[in-house]
Amino acid sequence: MVEAIAGVGAATLAILGLAGVLPFYTTTLATIAVGAGLFAEGSSLGAAAARIDRETSGYRVGSGGAFGVQAMAGAVGIVLGILALVGVLPSVLVPVAILAMGGGMVLAGPGRAELNLGALELGGASPRARRRAAAAVQTSGRLLGLVGLGAVTLAILELAGVGTGFSLELVALLGLGVALVLGSSALLGRLMVTAR
Repeated sequence: MVEAIAGVGAATLAILGLAGVLPFYTTTLATIAVGAGLFAEGSSLGAAAARIDRETSGYRVGSGGAFGVQAMAGAVGIVLGILALVGVLPSVLVPVAILAMGGGMVLAGPGRAELNLGALELGGASPRARRRAAAAVQTSGRLLGLVGLGAVTLAILELAGVGTGFSLELVALLGLGVALVLGSSALLGRLMVTAR
């Protein structure tokens, strides 16, 4: 839930920045919001993976480490966003934060399918429900990976001097924010199916 709120906040700030409303502040605040969302999501998914490992017989979610990397990338985004907000090299720190957060999203994306299968085994869902939930979360993981790659690409272009102002960073942050919302919605859907 925290990641969805952070994603909506980041997307809103990015849209405002792209519209020309205080682009410096909207960019740095959106960076902090995406970092907070990634940190919250990575922490909760890592804890869920550990719980599934403990409670299922024979099934191991091997992606708990990827969720830890996502949480660390979120922490990096928060710290670099705050430093940029107070004026410490924002033209460098914001793209570096986006690089870290995009990379964390790429690494954690495939782990969602593995986590989904473990949760469905634990919840005793029907085979039909398992297929539907697995498809939703696999699609979500792929989407997060692609958005993460796009964000990394935009950050590299910005560091290379291709972008003007904060435009590339804002587009990357918009994508990361929307991906956080969609990713948390897919996980929420999986949990609803498992609970039935």
